Amino acid sequence: MSSWASEAFGEIINHGHFSITEPGPLHAPIRSFSVRRDEKLHLILETHCDTDATSTAIEHPAGTVRISTDTTVLTNIGGIVARAVGVEALNVSTSFNHQTGERGLREYARVLQHIEAIIRDDLEPRYTIDWLENFEARSFVWPELVRRKKDTTETLIVGDDGITLTSDDEDHSFSRNCVGFSVSGVKLYACASWQGSSGRGIKPGCIIYVGAPDDDTRRKIRTALSFSLGIYLVYLGHTVFSDDWHTIYFKSVNGYSIGQRAVLHLT
Repeated sequence: MSSWASEAFGEIINHGHFSITEPGPLHAPIRSFSVRRDEKLHLILETHCDTDATSTAIEHPAGTVRISTDTTVLTNIGGIVARAVGVEALNVSTSFNHQTGERGLREYARVLQHIEAIIRDDLEPRYTIDWLENFEARSFVWPELVRRKKDTTETLIVGDDGITLTSDDEDHSFSRNCVGFSVSGVKLYACASWQGSSGRGIKPGCIIYVGAPDDDTRRKIRTALSFSLGIYLVYLGHTVFSDDWHTIYFKSVNGYSIGQRAVLHLT
């Protein structure tokens, strides 16, 4: 999948040769892990460790009101560091692998704030994409097109003589689900029904900015757009790209979807 097709924190971390170097409140040492976004748009961190693993999490008195800042640090073989902030364990259970006969602990934790990482620090930011849910498109007539072109090349080599068969296919499509405008000198495109579905297949959308406006500017733009359209736009995070669409930085946040009621509401 293209890096701009959808928020890619799961693809980057789960398949980017990361290991947990600072477990924070989680049981450790950790053998394996995965991160994902669940159906309620929450960030979930699942870890697996031995049965004798221990946790340094602080026990807070029942009824304590606090902002969780407990952090789990992940580092990959290239030195890229990702941080999950606001890690709260949900439950710990004993797991059993029937194939190997090994027992272990499986821990589920929710990331209450965000997961972020700087992927490249040698490139200049050119584009920023805010990832959204609940971007309903059916109630409006959108003025601009999103055109898609997909090239596929298939090569087949037959026998020792190197007979080579090739085939090139092109797939073209377009949809009218976009509007472009400028706000205080910031050029952007609001795209509903974005083609890079988040995997949940609800109502994904995005805002593509030319440049790298700061968090506060983008928050104000999202709020104004949400108010203007009469839609509760659920913010999932953002990704910063270079001129040739290499990922520079990403930040995925815990999505507040009112218990999924926002994204399941049908108009």
